[in-house]
Amino acid sequence: MRAKLWALLLGSAAVVAANAALAVTLAEDADTVCKSLVGGTDAVKIDSAALQAPSQLAVAERGPTPSGRIIPTNPAFCKLLGHIDPVDPKAPPIRFQVNLPSSGTGVQCNMAAAASTAC
Repeated sequence: MRAKLWALLLGSAAVVAANAALAVTLAEDADTVCKSLVGGTDAVKIDSAALQAPSQLAVAERGPTPSGRIIPTNPAFCKLLGHIDPVDPKAPPIRFQVNLPSSGTGVQCNMAAAASTAC
């Protein structure tokens, strides 16, 4: 029982350390690190990875609704597109998109924080 607990704790620590290392590396050379994520093993594959430029807060002149006129800020991020192969060969693959921030604290910005520089 203790061996399983230690293995679980050691595995968790390794994952946290790997995430911290990726965060430091991604911030330093975001484009290279982002592009290196393409590929995969087994059933999960990353089809494309592209660094997206940051965007500033903007208000459009017209929109379908008043809130639809607001275009929030977005920090620079790595946009990953991938798929998971199904177990059933007749089923379609599961497609997904993940946006990884290239800098900051890892906290996502929301509409309330879009006007501030805290993100």
